[in-house]
Amino acid sequence: MQPFIKSCAAFIFAGILCFTLIGTTAYGAESSDSRWPAAPQISADTAVLIDAASGAVLYEKDAGRLVYPADLTLLLTAYVTLTTGLPETDSSFIDQMNEAAVQAGAAQSHFSNTTGEHSADHYTSARDLAAIMRAALTVPDFISRFRSDEALTSWASVTDVITGSGDPAGVSLAAYVSDGDRALICILLHSAEMDLSTDAAALFSYGYEDFISVNADESETRTFSREGMIYTILGENTVTLPRAVSIEDVDAAFDADGEPVMQYYYGGHFLGSCRVQAGEKPSAAEAGEALPDLYAQPEETQSYSFTHILWLIMKIVLLLACIIAAIFAVLLLRAFILRRRHILARKQRIRKQYPDVHIYS
Repeated sequence: MQPFIKSCAAFIFAGILCFTLIGTTAYGAESSDSRWPAAPQISADTAVLIDAASGAVLYEKDAGRLVYPADLTLLLTAYVTLTTGLPETDSSFIDQMNEAAVQAGAAQSHFSNTTGEHSADHYTSARDLAAIMRAALTVPDFISRFRSDEALTSWASVTDVITGSGDPAGVSLAAYVSDGDRALICILLHSAEMDLSTDAAALFSYGYEDFISVNADESETRTFSREGMIYTILGENTVTLPRAVSIEDVDAAFDADGEPVMQYYYGGHFLGSCRVQAGEKPSAAEAGEALPDLYAQPEETQSYSFTHILWLIMKIVLLLACIIAAIFAVLLLRAFILRRRHILARKQRIRKQYPDVHIYS
């Protein structure tokens, strides 16, 4: 019996090990294949760093997690005040706040007051706050509404709003930095007060030292077609890239919702978008060339290299092996149980027929 149990345990353990290797191996392959810069370690529970011009997400840490915004609510309050002219006491002001949040791209958030007073239906996320702040920065006089943080004087311009240190909102920060050429937005939520400036400075250094911004219309050398039509980039469009990556290395996806827009991605990271327009159909010579084709982009975009596709295939093979091993283990266990029942039934019959005979297992 013991050898059989050992065999079953070995099969089950092998299945668990394969499942573990599927996750860790695939992750390692994706990381080693990507030239995305290694990010600094920060203490905030949830954070995001974006390029204000392109909207590129340079860093995320649980950025979609819903939290209580506390004083960071003032970002949206000031934005709505400046864009609508309504006083905060207006009965429709809260509705205007939520509408403005959605229009800015903060679809997960809901606001129930203008000051950040704690409420169960007053919540947002680091990603949504960054979207709100990015929209608000386009409004004149928005930055002047907030004080500059002296702890970040190494940067040219900082907008800083810090919450109180008590539960449940914790201590948070929203900061905007511009070096004259590029502007970055940093959101830190639920952090230790002493770590706010350190975390923000580390992320700003990361954003400026490891990334560059380019004009897609000047840098893009590829020709894109879709459904037989050639598309051209309209005007100046900013795309943010890791310094080790050129624009030809990233994927372009066509978003057909609303105004024609081409979106750039690298390893699943959004880098920026460009307005495009359809031109004339390509000539016969151009049609014979292999032009990159734009495609509809799903919500969760991933960029797959050959190495990553190979690992995906290996994942499927390993998964099938796990399933087969599990089925085999179950069949062996069932056979053992049936055999054991048969032996016990046989012993019982013998004991009834020969009560004086002792049977040893």
